[in-house]
Amino acid sequence: MRRLVIDSSVSLKWWLDDEEYVAQAREILNQIYAGRIIPVVPDLWHYEVANGIRTAILRRRINKRQGKTFISELISMGFESHGINPYLPKVFDYAIKYKYAIYDFSYIVLAQEQGIDFVTGDERLLSTVREDLKFVYHLSTLSL
Repeated sequence: MRRLVIDSSVSLKWWLDDEEYVAQAREILNQIYAGRIIPVVPDLWHYEVANGIRTAILRRRINKRQGKTFISELISMGFESHGINPYLPKVFDYAIKYKYAIYDFSYIVLAQEQGIDFVTGDERLLSTVREDLKFVYHLSTLSL
């Protein structure tokens, strides 16, 4: 089994068909359901994904019934969830160094501290850290 930090940009593609790299994201989901990947996330992942689903409803990308179904699925998924407080000083330092949001670096630092890979659908984030952090992968290039 492979442990893998997955951010909300990847997870939202499981439910939102109009995103790029949906097939790659759903392959990760299939691997999770097959027991080959253990998804690892910071606690804030739940809020980010729920907010992304809410935003999709408000933008009429999905309807409210679909959104509620997705939230139910989200709750039932057995993700390995970690508080980020122990890592917050390092998260803060990275966010300042790379001029990027704290919440994005919570995923990166969690992966680094756990000694596992991190996958994102955020191409800009990847290009920001690509040279320094080799355990960060874009969804389109992650080898499963």
